[in-house]
Amino acid sequence: MLNNLKRPRYRKILPTLMISIVIFALGSIAVAANEIAVSIIVKGRVDQKTASLPWAELKMGDLLDEGDFVKTGTDGFTSLIFTDDKSQVKIRPDSEIIISTDVQNGETVGKKISMQVGQIFVDLDKPKGSFIIATPTSIASVKGTEFWILVTSDGMTQIITLEGVVEVTSRTTGETDDVGAGNSGRVGPDGNIEIEEIDEEEVPTFGIQEGDTERIEIQFQDEEGNTKRAIIQYRTEE
Repeated sequence: MLNNLKRPRYRKILPTLMISIVIFALGSIAVAANEIAVSIIVKGRVDQKTASLPWAELKMGDLLDEGDFVKTGTDGFTSLIFTDDKSQVKIRPDSEIIISTDVQNGETVGKKISMQVGQIFVDLDKPKGSFIIATPTSIASVKGTEFWILVTSDGMTQIITLEGVVEVTSRTTGETDDVGAGNSGRVGPDGNIEIEEIDEEEVPTFGIQEGDTERIEIQFQDEEGNTKRAIIQYRTEE
């Protein structure tokens, strides 16, 4: 079934030495500055809220802090990359999430996305520590590398796994099951988990043009107060 599935279009960081250096440099200050992710794509209306500060429009190259809220409008789309391991989260319109990490002895041992409503795509290369997505009805522990999480306004959660495995646990019943590649799992308000093969019609698309190459520059200060510049270049891919 998966072999016949049309893969969604999504953006990946170009695998160049420059990008490896950029991510390492950002990661080296992420813990001290409490900055854990950066926005590499922003289309339409996307807002960010940090701690006690009011909502503000998210822009390309903005750094996100521990516990930040991100909300996309009806025309909004954004892609975030975690600074420590290049894990990416792509957020479709009408979505609301909170991002956080678990850091011990200066090292990230886990990441968590709390999601109330919307649709996100997660792309993991070599994740550091655990990766959990919590929704009103489920907790998804990631063993896979590419998958969708869809949450409706009534709390229905759907996991669409394209590669790898996602372990899903019902918050209501405590039941746990694996959603493997090519399968879709649903957890409703009643807490029951249902797993079936992916229906191609249910796989979201990003609605962004393929083949574009963009470049953003981020300025930040290192621990000694020196201003430095990071360059991130990316392109759309099938």
